[in-house]
Amino acid sequence: MALFESYERRIDKINSVLNSYGIASIEEAEKITKDAGLNVYDQIKGIQPICFENVKWAYELGAAIAMKEGVKTAAEAAQKIQGLKKKLKDNNFSFGDIIPVLLTDNGGEFSIVSAFEDDEFGNRETNLFFCEPSSPNEKPEIEKNHTLFRDIVPAGHSFDAFTQQDVNLIFSHINAVKRKQFGGKSAYDLFTFFNSVELAQILGISYISPNDVIQSPLLLKKL
Repeated sequence: MALFESYERRIDKINSVLNSYGIASIEEAEKITKDAGLNVYDQIKGIQPICFENVKWAYELGAAIAMKEGVKTAAEAAQKIQGLKKKLKDNNFSFGDIIPVLLTDNGGEFSIVSAFEDDEFGNRETNLFFCEPSSPNEKPEIEKNHTLFRDIVPAGHSFDAFTQQDVNLIFSHINAVKRKQFGGKSAYDLFTFFNSVELAQILGISYISPNDVIQSPLLLKKL
């Protein structure tokens, strides 16, 4: 039985592309995504039941190629975000309620879109948007956080030795910086006001007194 429209006409070319990435067949591609804990086909079907079969399989094969090709970071990012969603759910919070929109650049780590947008049942809970290439003006607040991060971790400094606890400490200090755009409050102040201290703690962010904020590479000496 043909898996999608015009299967006979397309399959040789599809297999040729898959083979170039070291994937023997569509079946192997499907196994790669499922072994990573993803069922891309069903997720797309759940989002848009009436779309063509070739669209569902295009997402499935694209995800498999991304993983196989070493967008190892894509699989890692998908695994991390799914772990965060589970952690929030276990603590009676909803990822989609807290983060209804994700805005980022078009990096390979975000190529498994369904992992970010969908809940465990394949229902859309968050919308992921990509900025145009080389357009930091489309996400100025995010770029400000990047600047604050680079104050602590200069460009060229390896992240390889960082643990999750190290990252939590760095961003706890970043989120403790008082900002003019927030009326003299910090990102931590605003987040806990609109949400809760408990939620900040679940996300790994701790309160840092203004007098204790270290916004320089000196913080790395404490890691």
